[in-house]
Amino acid sequence: MSILKKLSKTFAGKSAAEPPTNRLQVQRAARVLVTPLHRISFRPVGSDGNLLGLKNISVGGMALICDRVVKWASEDLIRGLLTVDKKEFEIEARIRHLSEVLAGCEFTGENLILKRAIEDYLRVEILALNLRPIGQAYLKPDPRGKAQWLTDGKANELYCVSDDLGLVAFHMSFIGHYVEWTRESGVRAGSVRPNEDDRPYHKGAELLDLSKSLTKEATSLAKVFVQNVERVSDDLRRELIEKLGD
Repeated sequence: MSILKKLSKTFAGKSAAEPPTNRLQVQRAARVLVTPLHRISFRPVGSDGNLLGLKNISVGGMALICDRVVKWASEDLIRGLLTVDKKEFEIEARIRHLSEVLAGCEFTGENLILKRAIEDYLRVEILALNLRPIGQAYLKPDPRGKAQWLTDGKANELYCVSDDLGLVAFHMSFIGHYVEWTRESGVRAGSVRPNEDDRPYHKGAELLDLSKSLTKEATSLAKVFVQNVERVSDDLRRELIEKLGD
């Protein structure tokens, strides 16, 4: 089966009577785990310059790693300077959950510029967190092994096939990137764009510029994408990252 046919098969719904959106649950705003590689921090007002790290962040709030000098209580309104990449925002947030180590905060008001900055900076992570598994009953049997398909109902997805020896093949697409790996051919990359026709619930895809190897940028983005897909096992995640290479 050609790559284009595989993509069309994968993106297509089971039938017009069962639209893909019926199989995907609406979730709250995706919370991205903040790592040392992320350029995100918070400086509360009156902290004398002390920066606080973040455990996670979403477009609606953040979980701050509490400092011993911080004296907060649940429902307190805190103000400060939130840095996202190289952009700084004066914000206020309500503490909704408080423990000895974390303060879960909800941003107040409708700061659309802040929301857009978070979405832009953490775009790949948020896309991955929004992927949801499609039940086996909706998947056509794959002769190569057991298939797993996670999608956001749009053009972003992860499709894997495994047998008793581990991964047989996978492909992923996100923000226009396409990456695939098979035991026979190894890893290749290209770009993909949605191609919708007039049939209800039909989604196709056009694959462009398939190359023989991944660039460093594409490899890094693909690993970030895989690391943030929640609904896969840790063993599968490790194997996917291993196949992507350095």
